[in-house]
Amino acid sequence: MLHNTEFWVIALPVIFIGYFMFGVSGFGASLITVPLLSHVAAPAQLLPMLVVLDISAALILGARFRADMARREVTLLIPFTILGCALGVTLLVNLPREALMLGIGVFTLLYAAYQLYDPVNIRPISRVWAAPAGFVGGMMGTMFGAGAPPYVMYLTRRVAEKAALRSTIAAMAVLSIGARFLAFAGAGLMFNGELWMVCVLLAPAAGFGLYCGHRMHLRISRQQMLRSIFIMLLVSGGSLLARALSQ
Repeated sequence: MLHNTEFWVIALPVIFIGYFMFGVSGFGASLITVPLLSHVAAPAQLLPMLVVLDISAALILGARFRADMARREVTLLIPFTILGCALGVTLLVNLPREALMLGIGVFTLLYAAYQLYDPVNIRPISRVWAAPAGFVGGMMGTMFGAGAPPYVMYLTRRVAEKAALRSTIAAMAVLSIGARFLAFAGAGLMFNGELWMVCVLLAPAAGFGLYCGHRMHLRISRQQMLRSIFIMLLVSGGSLLARALSQ
């Protein structure tokens, strides 16, 4: 990647756009960066690099705006997320992966489309839903590398203030992406000098995107933010659906 001109021409604007969306909503950079950059970089190089940028962005938002975070919601989600991660590796390893991915993709698409129809009228739900949201999010993160949709579906109906919603989604992203980072490190994929050099060179584009996204976040209403979140969920559901059908 370091000496690939085509990679840099494509990567810089894609990274900016991906982290702009992350700055607005607190998640979703990989929904943009992974599909587009897969055309110019091998997955074994690309995915570990993006994990570093993703977790850095999530930590920046989480640390900078931790006062806004809905800590009670994060506390409720974490144990079920850990359980989902563990069962995603063990008990669920023999389930039909493609069928599960297809089902989750269709559900995410339908949910996002429904909420886009009327993002203002979002009724709160009980904290009881933290259990399935955390479990399925942990499972999806382990099995498919895309655990955000269940967390986002739950948190958009639990957290009313837009700054708190973004900060809380980012906090859950730290946990989900952190588990992926440890998995890549365990596989030896993080011990590559070129990977870290590419991360350093892409960091300004990611940081500028995150900053511009944050500025946009300050200017938009909660309803506009919710629309952007549900659009990202549409992309996420479509991505899972496409992956399921291509396997």
